Amino acid sequence: MKYFAQLNSNNIVKQIINVPDDYNLSSNNEYVEDLVIKKLESTYGYDTYWKECTGKVFIGDTYNESENKFLSSKPFDSWVLDENGNAKPPIDYPDDGEIYDWNEETEQWDVIE
Repeated sequence: MKYFAQLNSNNIVKQIINVPDDYNLSSNNEYVEDLVIKKLESTYGYDTYWKECTGKVFIGDTYNESENKFLSSKPFDSWVLDENGNAKPPIDYPDDGEIYDWNEETEQWDVIE
């Protein structure tokens, strides 16, 4: 089973669908990504844009064409994307055994009581 993301005009993931193994085979029983995309376009509309998912991909993530990878969406404006495209807070999560929640107003971790 493979997964494909439908992207909007800004390369943001709109939906993710799973594709059965036999859906993506050529007449030689070989996997061809372009063949799958053509079939998805014929099903969902020729104005849709699809990309095979690699790794964990979620709705709201962004596909970066130049790097050929999906970048995580940031849950908060203050968070940044690291070199792997993962969202990270500006301050590391405390490692003291407490449970915390991010406070975007103060840009700090607040203890959950």
